[in-house]
Amino acid sequence: MQEASGHQSMPTGFGTIIIGHDNEPSFGHEKGVWLGMHATEVFLRDGDNDAISDADLSVDKYYFKNVKKYNKAKSLSDATQISLGNSLSEVRGEDGTYHSSQIIAEGIYGYHVYGDVNDVHTVDVTLFCLHPDMDDPGKFEDGPNDPSSNDFGCPRDINDLKFPSKNKK
Repeated sequence: MQEASGHQSMPTGFGTIIIGHDNEPSFGHEKGVWLGMHATEVFLRDGDNDAISDADLSVDKYYFKNVKKYNKAKSLSDATQISLGNSLSEVRGEDGTYHSSQIIAEGIYGYHVYGDVNDVHTVDVTLFCLHPDMDDPGKFEDGPNDPSSNDFGCPRDINDLKFPSKNKK
């Protein structure tokens, strides 16, 4: 079972962690057009791919305004904005699914998820969305950059969906 193919998965000591935005693909806020509400979404699965509901998790959020700023960054402290220590709460009725609410903008997002799982295991993972113009997509990520991990996409401009577009031919 894979809930969201637009998310990125990583093996852990307890099973698998899957990270992305809810409601993929995600689009940045555009006043009067789109709210941009896309929670940080985390799924926890054990070795048998069963949901893990006993976790105390937090998430640090990193935002780069554009891919150029991401490519120039030498460390996570170079991010355009950083939000530390946000709680990830289990979604009622969706075992093993955790959210941290947010309204996003177009840009590059990374999430450092950490905490305790089943009071036995520790999770400490950093993953970033994938933009086609990134020089080194995994430079701030943990573990191997596995192309089969279904990277989650970076938020796009909602105006790209307009039809007809303003640029008529």
